Amino acid sequence: MSIRKPKLTIEEQIEYLKTKGIKFELKNEAEAKLFLTENTYFFKLKTYCENYQKDAADRYVNLDFAYLVDLSTIDMHLRRFILRLTLDIEHMLKTKLLADFSRSDFDGYKEIALFLNTADGDKVKKFIKQQTDDARNNRNYSPNSPMLLEQDLDDLPLWRFVEVIQFGHLISFCNYFYQLLDEENQSNYNKDRSKFIKIDRICQSYKDIKHSLFNIKCLRNASAHNNCVLKLRENNASIKKTTYQFLLQNNLSTKMQINVFLKNHTISDFITSLLALNAICSSSPIKYHCFIELKELFEDRISRNCEYYKSNEFFVEIYKFMLKVINFFVQNIKIN
Repeated sequence: MSIRKPKLTIEEQIEYLKTKGIKFELKNEAEAKLFLTENTYFFKLKTYCENYQKDAADRYVNLDFAYLVDLSTIDMHLRRFILRLTLDIEHMLKTKLLADFSRSDFDGYKEIALFLNTADGDKVKKFIKQQTDDARNNRNYSPNSPMLLEQDLDDLPLWRFVEVIQFGHLISFCNYFYQLLDEENQSNYNKDRSKFIKIDRICQSYKDIKHSLFNIKCLRNASAHNNCVLKLRENNASIKKTTYQFLLQNNLSTKMQINVFLKNHTISDFITSLLALNAICSSSPIKYHCFIELKELFEDRISRNCEYYKSNEFFVEIYKFMLKVINFFVQNIKIN
């Protein structure tokens, strides 16, 4: 049975934080009350406390309320960047899918019908049907509503299908599509070797990013729902082999540090997303400006109150590591 906790007023929330060793020196209690009233709420702000260690009395060590304010602001900026990054990756994935489809012999109708009859496809079918029913009954209107209303679900072409589904659905379909394309290509091995090689490269380019897409979706969902992404002491993520190899091969940290950093979901998913963008984006200027924006975020806003974190060696090491990764991308993208 869960333990019920009492409702706390803003003043009582501040008193509770004080019992946990949180100081109000850099920001006084009046400023803290205003922040908890107008900028964020207690439950969310308290999440950032998890980045700090406790003493034997269960009190946070060297933690001022101002540090929590700064972390919550940095978290907001990171979430905004992540949303743009992951939305761009979603758009690029759709662009790749449609470009690869145009090079295939598929008609775009049969493949959707086959997919919708799979276990994953059945979930997508139910989603589209619900969206269509809502639009038909004026329960929900979106830019896709006219498209849903004028197209029969049993006769939906791929180019319209990708416009009315969610990111998770797109990932499921891409997995299905590229496996189907690969199987079709293998069966045509002896018919046209030049075409076989071209399609084989297309399928391989998807395989290079396939196992990153779940991480990107998780990171995007966390940001879209305003979850705290700066939970840097969590260490229960599975280490992604491709991300680990990239960091090690490019000497971006020691093997010991990489093993520690990639155990954190946010760090692992974030770097994996950057790798996916680098792989799927064919425009060097777009990639360059994305990494420059991220570099400026780290060197300007994230480092603005660096004196808050000087005594937190763990934070300092993560910051240096992430900035080194970002600089690697900036320095290795060639602008034509």
